[in-house]
Amino acid sequence: MAKPSNAASEPLGTSGRGRGWALAGVVLLLVVLLIFARSFSPPQVMFSNDGPLGGMSARFVEMPSIMFGVWNDLYWVGGQQPSASPTFTSFILYALGPVGHLKWYAPLSILFAGLCGAFLARRLGGNGGIMALAGLAAALNANFFSYACWGLAARPLTLGVLLLGIAALWGPEKRHWLIKTILAGFTIGVGLMESYDVGAIFSLYLAAFAFFLAIIDAPRPLPGAGRGVLRVALLAVCAAIMAAHTLSTLIGTQIKGVAGMEQTRENVERRWDEATQWSLPKAETFRILIPGLYGYRMDTPDGGAYWGTVGQTPGWEQHRQGWPRYSGAGEYAGLLVVLVAAWAIAQALRGEKSVFDPRERKIILFWAVAALISLLLAWGRHAPFYRLIYALPYFSTIRNPIKFTHPFHFSLIILFILGLVGVWRAYLARAATPQTSVAEQLAQWWRHERGFEKRFFWGLAAALAASAVGFLMFAAGRTEKLEFLQRSGFDAQTAAQIFSFSLGEMGWYLFFLALAAGLAVLVMSRALSGPRAGWAFGLALAVLVADMARANAPWVIYYDYKERLASNPLFDILRDKPHEHRVKILPFRVSEAMGLLQQVYQVEWAQHQFPYLNIQSLDIVQEPRRAIENVMYREAFEGTNFALIGRMWELTNTRYLLGMAGNLPDLLNQMVDPQKRRFRLHTAFNLVPRKNEARQFSDITVEITTNGPFALIEFTGALPRARLYPQWQVVTNDQEALKILADLNFDPWQRVLVASLPANAQTASEAASTGQVEWVSYAPKAYTLQTDCAQPAVLLINNKHHPAWKVRVDGQPAELLRANFLMQGVFVPAGKHRVELRFEPPVTVFYVSLASFGVALVLCVWLLLTARPPAPALAAVAVETREKPARNK
Repeated sequence: MAKPSNAASEPLGTSGRGRGWALAGVVLLLVVLLIFARSFSPPQVMFSNDGPLGGMSARFVEMPSIMFGVWNDLYWVGGQQPSASPTFTSFILYALGPVGHLKWYAPLSILFAGLCGAFLARRLGGNGGIMALAGLAAALNANFFSYACWGLAARPLTLGVLLLGIAALWGPEKRHWLIKTILAGFTIGVGLMESYDVGAIFSLYLAAFAFFLAIIDAPRPLPGAGRGVLRVALLAVCAAIMAAHTLSTLIGTQIKGVAGMEQTRENVERRWDEATQWSLPKAETFRILIPGLYGYRMDTPDGGAYWGTVGQTPGWEQHRQGWPRYSGAGEYAGLLVVLVAAWAIAQALRGEKSVFDPRERKIILFWAVAALISLLLAWGRHAPFYRLIYALPYFSTIRNPIKFTHPFHFSLIILFILGLVGVWRAYLARAATPQTSVAEQLAQWWRHERGFEKRFFWGLAAALAASAVGFLMFAAGRTEKLEFLQRSGFDAQTAAQIFSFSLGEMGWYLFFLALAAGLAVLVMSRALSGPRAGWAFGLALAVLVADMARANAPWVIYYDYKERLASNPLFDILRDKPHEHRVKILPFRVSEAMGLLQQVYQVEWAQHQFPYLNIQSLDIVQEPRRAIENVMYREAFEGTNFALIGRMWELTNTRYLLGMAGNLPDLLNQMVDPQKRRFRLHTAFNLVPRKNEARQFSDITVEITTNGPFALIEFTGALPRARLYPQWQVVTNDQEALKILADLNFDPWQRVLVASLPANAQTASEAASTGQVEWVSYAPKAYTLQTDCAQPAVLLINNKHHPAWKVRVDGQPAELLRANFLMQGVFVPAGKHRVELRFEPPVTVFYVSLASFGVALVLCVWLLLTARPPAPALAAVAVETREKPARNK
């Protein structure tokens, strides 16, 4: 089949560049705004599991400070977290603030992904209709859409920039290949900055694609391989420069000094269950075609609760410990998207009879293989394939094989875009001759077609028939499914609702599959070609939007943040000078009521209200990577001796405990502090619904009442956040220091342990007076204290030690000491002194990443100014020289 080799790079159809962008942009904007219309309501913000409004409003994540180091002071005794990089995510947060960020972060990210999909379609020669369809496929893909609604809108941002990277690498033309490779490398770097390990996974695919292009574009394999190696090396260097800030902060916080990250065979094998807990069960692969087959979120109402096994703790079915499931993401790709991608692969396998040229066929097969490999790896612990890469260096540090569903859907979107280009060429660009009615063209096609299109039709018919049989089998297995659901922890009523919901989702799948198949027949018969091509695009847009918007609707959750994050009398107590005390929920589940309090605390208070009000807690909401020193410290106070638990509360400034009222303070005095008995009831309270009833934990608030069943218990034995110690003891051995701290005969009120002292420090005094400490100012990364002591002393600050904290005493640099193994210490001479501490990690690499954006912008402007205008005539030539597809012989 004769075609110009560069036909794919030229515009298809007659729509100009401006009109094509206008159509795609308007369609994408309208669809996104309709889906997220509630963002216009002032008190409404989107639910976000991984970036809740409470967390985004906490003082420690204030912009732009978090781009120069992040110190989370709200959980445990503080700790460093990855710094924010100069990314789109950071810009949105800085520009819109926490509330605006929660309203518009997901919609803007999804819109960006759609526009980048439209850009790639334009790069491949697509007209406005193709651009609009490509943009919708990228924007509404449930994998990226659901993650955006879960609080990880960086995923669609990453999808978008990497589609731009593919567009930069694409094309047989050799002009500016060096600049385009540099830009593609920068897009990989942005992906790393936005999505961390997901960006790293994507980088492997773009590097493989760049190498593949070099091979197929070279006259001989060997020179092509050499050029491919150079291109991959250039991609890696540019990506590393762009992501220098992110790579630096990730290595420092997520790998270096993290327990279990050592790349020994024993550690790698020990992490297998933890690293692969979020794997995609093979049976749930059907979620790519049927969005709600296994439900949506775990709290989706009316039977839509997730009932699959993603996130299930290994061995849960035997020991019933851990999680039976945990879902926050969808996998639906869209039936029309899958259908067109399958058509593209089938066409590529036809060889010379294909509508695609040899280069395009190779690229289609590349992305088909990439999609298959991604799916096999996403199965994780449910198949043997992930084992093949898990043993590679640092792959064990990537949690959750299900992350490989991202490149699967990425590959599918690219195949869809290529398929759209092929469909236009084969069926829509020219009208049948002579032009007949739709019915007549269909009848003529049915009578005379004997080739590829008829075989594809029968494949569609077989898929519909098989799906109908599957629907009937699923309905007939009602009893078995209900028994399984009840064994999985659902009550009988909920199980019945879930079954009905899943059956309904299968019904919707059959409906949209029939619509997509019918549209395919209309297109393949050329009944909608030529002047009627607009109808083809209109129908395709309608089917795609109706299908994917319906499937994505359950992921879009809003709430009234002013009501949900409102304070109450209990929180008012805890938020008063929060830097002077910590709070903790008692870990003992002594009754069902205590279980309710623990759930409300863990799900709502610790993750939403506490950070919103800057209340500091000893509890840890999430800690996927545990620092070695934290592990050592906690293990020193574990055991059957309850007094050791009290010792840790004492050392960590844990002044308040949440538990039951009644005799619990007396029990704590007997079990934890029998000699000094320093636990007392502070405030009794009750949990009550905000309105008439509480359907979820966010509907619960607090009522202070003297006979309430719950209690805020004060532990007067907790050390103050800051205290002066004229008496100190130097202990250079960490294990010895922990042993002393865990010795109940050691009095932490009288003596502090330090790992070292400044050279000019005097000998410890035996004086009993400890002096006075006053907080002058406090912020998560900077605080000032005023000390007054008659003797030289060590100032103990019960916040976690980190070498990036810088100390000044009376304006002069001083040494930060490590006190009581984990805490901060400062040596102060006798007298009055002003002590300042600031968290100041190195920031040089931040400016390297920032400068990279400037370089990328200059290169993009250069390409725009030197771009050659497309030659529309080539598209017509390509169409005229093709074999008429109305009848394949």
